[in-house]
Amino acid sequence: MANTIRRHELSWGVLLLILCLALPMGLLSQFAPGTTADEVDAADSVMVARLTAKQHVRDAGSTLLQFTLDHVVVGSDPGARFEILVEGRPALEVGDLVLALLSADPPGLHGIYQVQKDPKSLDYMVLSPVSGLSAEGIFGPPPLLLEHVEDAIRLRNGLGSRSSSRSETPPDSQDGDDSSDLAESASGGDDHGNSIPTGTPVDLKLPHMVTGMPTLVTGFLNPGDVDYFTFDAPVLSLLYAETQLPEGLTSVPPDTIMGLFSVKTGDLLAHDDDSGVGTFSKFAVGIDQPRPFSVAVEGAPDPDLNFTGAEGTQTGPYVLSLELQQASYISNSLSFLVGVSPDGTFIEDFVGFKRVGSIDVLRDGVEGDGWGLEFDVQGKISSRHFYGGSGDFLVAPSFNTEVSRSLFSLGPFGGNRRGLAESSTMVPYKGNDRAVEVRHQYTVQLWQTVLKSNLIFTVANEDRIRDIVYRRLMDVDLFDVSEDTFYWSFDPDGDWLVYPTEVTESLDDPAAPATSTGQVTGDRQVAIVAKAGSIFGASADRPVNVAFPVSFTLIDEFVSELDAVQSAVQNLISSDAESWTVAVDQDPATGLYMAFGIGLGESISTQP
Repeated sequence: MANTIRRHELSWGVLLLILCLALPMGLLSQFAPGTTADEVDAADSVMVARLTAKQHVRDAGSTLLQFTLDHVVVGSDPGARFEILVEGRPALEVGDLVLALLSADPPGLHGIYQVQKDPKSLDYMVLSPVSGLSAEGIFGPPPLLLEHVEDAIRLRNGLGSRSSSRSETPPDSQDGDDSSDLAESASGGDDHGNSIPTGTPVDLKLPHMVTGMPTLVTGFLNPGDVDYFTFDAPVLSLLYAETQLPEGLTSVPPDTIMGLFSVKTGDLLAHDDDSGVGTFSKFAVGIDQPRPFSVAVEGAPDPDLNFTGAEGTQTGPYVLSLELQQASYISNSLSFLVGVSPDGTFIEDFVGFKRVGSIDVLRDGVEGDGWGLEFDVQGKISSRHFYGGSGDFLVAPSFNTEVSRSLFSLGPFGGNRRGLAESSTMVPYKGNDRAVEVRHQYTVQLWQTVLKSNLIFTVANEDRIRDIVYRRLMDVDLFDVSEDTFYWSFDPDGDWLVYPTEVTESLDDPAAPATSTGQVTGDRQVAIVAKAGSIFGASADRPVNVAFPVSFTLIDEFVSELDAVQSAVQNLISSDAESWTVAVDQDPATGLYMAFGIGLGESISTQP
C-alpha cells in the first residue's frame, strides 16, 4: 500500500494535555464552513492529521476523536496521536484527512477543514472555503491546493513557504509508481500497516470503553492486502472485534478474515472468517495477560491462516469495531484457575480453566458445547431446552428452544478477583410460564486446586415437575491438540454420570463408553448427566430443591501420566465426586503432564 504518513514516537506533549483535559466540548459538531484570517491569527498550532478512530462515549451526546498526526504546519507538535472530546456526533468519518486550527490559551478549536486527494492529479485539496488570506495569495472558491493553503498560513505567521522550509512529503505521497497511490485514493485512503510492527495504533481504554461503545476504524481491502491494528489490553478483560460495512454504503461487502496476534511473540491467538454479518468476521476473546495485541484484517481466502494477505482476492471498504469490556471471573490466586463469563451462562465461557497465560482446556468448543434440560410438567407437557456454552450454539434438532439467563452475580470479595459466582436460569415450559430454575454456583478457595460447583434445580410455578434430566457437553483439549487420554469411572445405573464421548455427539443422548471404567486416547468431549427425577412444589413437608455437587480440577507439571491422573482423581473424590472423568496429556515443550478432571456427586434434596 502507498503509505508514507510519518509514524512519530508516541509522546504526549503540552498540546495533548490541553486537548484532552481542557478543550471545551461542542467545538466540533461539524466541519467548519470556512476559515478566515482571524481564525488563523488566533490559532497557536495548525496541523494536518487523519482521524483514525472515533468512539461514542458514555457522556450524553459526546464523541471521542483520535487523530494520527501527519505534520505540523505551524506551532507545537502534539506527538504521534492526540484525542479530542467533543459534544454531539461530528460529521467526520474514520479515515478523513483534516487541517486543524488549535489555540492553547485560552484552549479552543478554531476550525477543522476537510482535506482530500484529487483522484486525477493526486494533489491534496482543501474542500472548505477559505477567506481573508488574499494578501497571502489565496483566492477563489474551493477546492484549493493544500500546499498553497499551508504556505499562506505560514506566511501569515512570518514563516517561509512550505516548499522552502519543509522537506517531508505530502500526506500519503510516495516516489515511484503512482498507480498504487491512485488506487489507494479511490479506496478511501487506507493507511494501515501490513505487518505487526507497522500496524496502525488504536487506543482502547477501560473503563469508559464498555458494551455498545466500540472504537471504529475504517479500512479498505485490495487483492493481496492485509491491515494490522495494534493496541494494549488490560489483564482479565474481554476483547470484542468485528468487521462491518461502513454506515451508509450499499456496495457488496468484502469477505474478510480476522486474526488476533500477540505482538511480542507473533502467535496467532484467535481467528474467524464468517461469524459476523454475512461474510464479515467476529470474535470475542478473554485477555488473561496485560500485553500488546494486534488484530489483522484481510480478504479471503487464506487457507493457511498466515495473514500476509498474499492470497486474498477481495476489494472493498470495511469498518473494524474494537471494544474492551471489564470481565467477570473467579480465581484461587494471582495465577491459577481463571474464568470469564460475558453473558453469565458459565464462568468458563471465554477464558476457561487454565493457568494465567497458559493453555485453556475448554475454550475452543465444538458445536454441541452447552447444556440441555428436558422434563415433564404434571405428566402432560414435555419440554426440551438448551443453552449454548463455550462453543457455538447447539445443533441437536430436538433441543429447539433456548433458555434465557435471569441472573449472574459474583461473590463479595474485593476488587475484580472473586471466589464465588452464580448463574441462575429460568426454564419455561410454554410461552412465558416458568417450570424449573437451574442454578450453577461456583466457589473456589484461595490456593486450592478444585473449583466446586452446585448444580441446583428448583420448581418454579408448577406443583410437580417430573423426569428432569440435565445434560452438559464440554470439549476438552490440552495443549491445543485433539489427542488426549481420558480416564473415567461411573455407575451405569446411577443418576449422576460423567464420561467421555465423541465430539460428534449432541445433547440429545450422548453415548457413554461400553464399560463403566477405562481409558481411551483421542479427541473427546466430556458429558455430565444428572437425573433429578421428580420435584414437588413448595410446602411445609416436601422438598423443593435438588442439588448435585460438581467439581473441576486442573493440575500440571507431573513427571508421570499416572501421577497426574491419580492426583486429579483424589482432588475430585475429596470434593464429593462419585463419578469422574480425567483428561491427561504431555506438554510437548517440557515433557511434563497436565490433567483436567470433572466430577459429579450424588444429589441432595433440601427442605424449603
